[in-house]
Amino acid sequence: MANRLPLLPRLWARTTIDPETGCYLWTGGTQNGPGSYGQITYNGRSRPTHAAAWEELTGQQVPKGAHVDHVAARGCRYRNCWNVAHLEVVTPRENTLRGTSPAALNAKKTHCPKGHEYTPENTRVLAGSRYCRACGRDRANEKYRQKQEAAGKTVGPRMQDKTHCVNGHEFTPENTCGDRGRRRCRTCSNEKSRRAQQKRRERLKQQQN
Repeated sequence: MANRLPLLPRLWARTTIDPETGCYLWTGGTQNGPGSYGQITYNGRSRPTHAAAWEELTGQQVPKGAHVDHVAARGCRYRNCWNVAHLEVVTPRENTLRGTSPAALNAKKTHCPKGHEYTPENTRVLAGSRYCRACGRDRANEKYRQKQEAAGKTVGPRMQDKTHCVNGHEFTPENTCGDRGRRRCRTCSNEKSRRAQQKRRERLKQQQN
């Protein structure tokens, strides 16, 4: 059944104003109990109070996938605040980075615990979590070395100790690829692939002639 009163009168009927922050604190129903986001029926469905207020007062819809963030820099301290002056539409990632949760703190880190930088080339994302590729290679190399030693095989210089390939290219995160404990020079691999493609084109050209 449709609500008989417009949104704003229903909001103000259950709102107190915090004099210190200017937050409009919703005292009605919440998502997860006291201190969590407010909840109200808006346009026929249950919505977060601050999101409903933002749409009503700005005349705009929250873009699909976006979040309405309570901006601490504007003095907002409460999740049940619906003061539009304290709100901003942001991406989910920006919303996370602004928070203080463990996920937010991890998202702000620029280096892994071993000191490797989280560059695009050195970062693997799985199920929303970041993993350092350099650390992954180090673990794989160590596992391979232990397996070889357990089998009584002679283990040469550890691959992870080498800084350059046999052709002199540096093993930077951007120039390193491979798996199962073995590193390969990306520059050399690309050159090898280029030569192989060139040979295939030459054979194809000879067959056509």
